[in-house]
Amino acid sequence: MSKFNDLVNSFKSGEFSPKMSARTEVEEYNSSCERVVNMFPMKQGGVNRRKGLEYIHRIFEPNPLQGDGKARSIPFIFSKREAYHITLHPSNLIPAPASVLNRTNVLGKGDDNTLFHNMPASNFIVVTKNDGTNANVSGDLGTEWNNISTYTDVSAINNSLFYYAPFYKGQFKLAGADARGFHYAQSGDIMLLTHESGEIPPIVIARTDEDEFEVEWFHLFRLKTFFGVDQTKHFYTNIMRVPFLTPNTTDTTIKGTFIETHRIDIAPSGGPAVTFGDVNLYDVYKLESKKPIFTDAKLGSTFKIEALVGAAIKTIDFVVVDVDYPQPPSGNPLENSPYVCLAITSRFHTSDFTIDAFDGPFPDNVATTAPAAFAATDNWSESAWDDVQGFPRSCCFFEQRAVFGGTKKEVDTIRTSRTGNIFVMLGTRFTQDGAGTDVTKLNNFVPVNIPDKDKVVDIFGAVNLETDPVSFRPSSNEINAIQWLSSGQALMMGTLGAEYVVSGGNKALSATSVAFRRQTTRGGSPIMPVRADDEVVYILRDGRSAYNFKFSERNGSFLSNDLTLHADHIVDVNTFGDPAADKQFRVLEYCTTRNIVLAVTSNDELIGFTYSPANGVMAWHRFPLGAKVHGAVAIPSQNGDVDEIWMLLERFIDGERRLHVEKIGKDFLSDVLDNVDDIPNFLDSSKVLVGVNDTINMDHLEGEEVHIYVDGEFDSVATVAGGTVTATKNSAKFLVAGIPYESYVETNDLNAGGQFGTSLGLTQRIDRLQVLVYRSRGVRAGHPLGKQDPVKDLISELKTGTFPLDFPQGPREDGAKIKIAADGAYPLTILGVVARGQTNDR
Repeated sequence: MSKFNDLVNSFKSGEFSPKMSARTEVEEYNSSCERVVNMFPMKQGGVNRRKGLEYIHRIFEPNPLQGDGKARSIPFIFSKREAYHITLHPSNLIPAPASVLNRTNVLGKGDDNTLFHNMPASNFIVVTKNDGTNANVSGDLGTEWNNISTYTDVSAINNSLFYYAPFYKGQFKLAGADARGFHYAQSGDIMLLTHESGEIPPIVIARTDEDEFEVEWFHLFRLKTFFGVDQTKHFYTNIMRVPFLTPNTTDTTIKGTFIETHRIDIAPSGGPAVTFGDVNLYDVYKLESKKPIFTDAKLGSTFKIEALVGAAIKTIDFVVVDVDYPQPPSGNPLENSPYVCLAITSRFHTSDFTIDAFDGPFPDNVATTAPAAFAATDNWSESAWDDVQGFPRSCCFFEQRAVFGGTKKEVDTIRTSRTGNIFVMLGTRFTQDGAGTDVTKLNNFVPVNIPDKDKVVDIFGAVNLETDPVSFRPSSNEINAIQWLSSGQALMMGTLGAEYVVSGGNKALSATSVAFRRQTTRGGSPIMPVRADDEVVYILRDGRSAYNFKFSERNGSFLSNDLTLHADHIVDVNTFGDPAADKQFRVLEYCTTRNIVLAVTSNDELIGFTYSPANGVMAWHRFPLGAKVHGAVAIPSQNGDVDEIWMLLERFIDGERRLHVEKIGKDFLSDVLDNVDDIPNFLDSSKVLVGVNDTINMDHLEGEEVHIYVDGEFDSVATVAGGTVTATKNSAKFLVAGIPYESYVETNDLNAGGQFGTSLGLTQRIDRLQVLVYRSRGVRAGHPLGKQDPVKDLISELKTGTFPLDFPQGPREDGAKIKIAADGAYPLTILGVVARGQTNDR
């Protein structure tokens, strides 16, 4: 027999893996726990009970949650005082029917065409300011035009062509997308979204005013607000939005023959004018080539072609809409070629048509001169982004550039925008933009005063300027898909097999200076990483391990270390200790003021990781919330002093699934109740009323049982009926109602008596505890498998200090473990625990 007096004075290592239960010699064993639930490990070493979740509002109220897909939370931080919680919920969009998606880019006049206009951005995105009010969201993620009709009837050639929307397959995959797969990057009042699937075009979320947001596809985004150009909605001439592949990759020529012109109606009395005899928007052409370019695999592809039209070289962009076009007629110089398609001119890139106001109907005889066909030319390239090539899978901002990583076809290629203009994504310069000229109005020309122009030409003879967009791929023994991008002092890039650092060498990253070095060979998942101070935290390709990516002064390079080494069980079990099948990390966010990485798992649970390497804190913990967690982000509070944790929770209320926005405010710190934030609220989905009240509106929890506290004291349990609950007495200061929850820690086996040899396998008995707490109330303690008795001195009011508790629960062979818990609506901060007892041989 040996007696012990064991002290646990730190919880800085959080939960400890069962696989490590025999490693009693490592430092982390004595500063960790078996369970840390609804508690925040602190940098000082203790654990602090999380504050209750304050109810903000329902998403898409009063409708129940639409669809079975997941939603996503994203922070939009304009400043430390103006911050927003963004909800992404693609399942609330109306998906296109199979009859539409199965068409190869050519749509008939069927009724389902109307669905192409039924994707308002407000159905996809909800923006909530940090004061709880909703901002207005405008924009349409459907198609660009309300109506396109043929007025030059060439029905014998193409009777069905009525409506076309480039990228439409990518647009409609948005409706069924996994919202957790979105990556985002913010610069000032502009945010970019890409999707890890590579099947959805990039999206822009723009803050146009304090309570106004506009959402649009990147390739269609309006510039009026940001550049002062007064343009009709969706008419943005001379704006390049999509990069192009290397010119003429198949070494062949393309010629085009004009077929017909389309009219575009935007409103009964508005639309673009058409100038006949030139290249116009949505002209229909027959394209022919000598090599197999136009195959079924190219349906939806965009081609940029520079050709001699009349007496001038024009740049025309075509979208392939039909490859089943009949063979060229006899006498055509390419009549033996089987590679023929039907294509239309695209408004996304073409710079040769005029956009103007149009009033009145088109005259019947207006089409007197057809747009000219063009002879065979080898000056062409294919779009890098479309329904065929795919779209960027990741994004970030770096050195005043928008950076996009990897598509379905170019999995390991990075493409950036021009320096200082994220909307310019050029593949090559246009012929008409010669030295000293800017015919296309894209600011994409070589000034005559650029020195040493011959020293910065590419292999195609084009001059590259330092401000030009950049396209490159890392050298590697194997092709690894880009999984994530992160911006810091260098551009960090994670692929499926390795991690890289990209820079401009000794100067800024530019079209004339690109340097990249492989640093580690771990390989990551497509989950968007987070920055924790000077480190990047990312998820390994197994989806279950978290690693950091950090520069090491000692090694002179970046290293990756396993952050889940001592807690690899964190995604193996659910919050109650039962096995969780196929559970993985799914979303990461970071809360700066708490030093916590917030991780949402694939089975809709929330896990936290308090990470402060400077203070030796690496603590995993978990948050059972009684709801499915769709997202969790940190945004600054209204006065900017702390980061609040805002959550997107799916609750089953009153017979239906609902999506709630709820938040954890700042920790309870003060006895002076100056505002709602100072009230000790430890109830979930709660509401607080300040002043004299006895009734509180709780209609968001209709039919649910809630606990009511009056002036900080328990009042009653009530069921919400008619949207309200009533306390048994009036409050003098405040009234709180919500769902109760339990917070607790369960220690590891204390290894009590270990100073006399290992205590593993011995029978252990604790007979007395000393609990060290700070500003706590309503605390109870005991063995996890036995009862937990209340610490009586901590029942009636907030106390700080060391408080004793008899622990006469008999000898146990499952170790000397302790559970310290609180389930009332009171604060709990545990600084340590001293256990007195003895060990015996069996």
